[in-house]
Amino acid sequence: MLLYHYSLSPLGRVGLAVSFIFALCSALRLARFNVTASNLPKKFFQGLPTPAAANLVGTLIIFQNYRGLDPIHRTGWMLGVSLFLSILMVSSVAFPSFKEFHWRSRTTAGFLMLGILSVVLIVICPEVALFGIGAFYVLASLLWNLLVRIGVLRAPISSESAPKGGAPV
Repeated sequence: MLLYHYSLSPLGRVGLAVSFIFALCSALRLARFNVTASNLPKKFFQGLPTPAAANLVGTLIIFQNYRGLDPIHRTGWMLGVSLFLSILMVSSVAFPSFKEFHWRSRTTAGFLMLGILSVVLIVICPEVALFGIGAFYVLASLLWNLLVRIGVLRAPISSESAPKGGAPV
């Protein structure tokens, strides 16, 4: 509803269809999660999690209002972003879940500094920071998957525990 009423209503039925596609992909993503949650490793989600996609849509709307984007540009951006996020939700791309984050590892200090920086940025300018953090999560995950696929990075999970199709892609 937010997608349609905020930016896709000028497109009429096409905007309604795109909004429905986003909702349908969200439902399919949640159904797949419920069916496969016990079979997949807990370190990754298969496909973009629905809350992350919804967060990105909501924070993009806040960001666009903050930047004062005119309705024509707003409609184009939301059309592209909502279709892209819909595809990512039903894809088999691996996204980190942070469910098994080990606080006592050597990388904890780096993650702690990243967390502190995120909080500071949110306090300073939440309109930009919240969208930026969500976009960073999606784009960094896509880049990581690309680097694993072309062989630059090694996947941290074994092939038998990865989503169907081999390595987490």
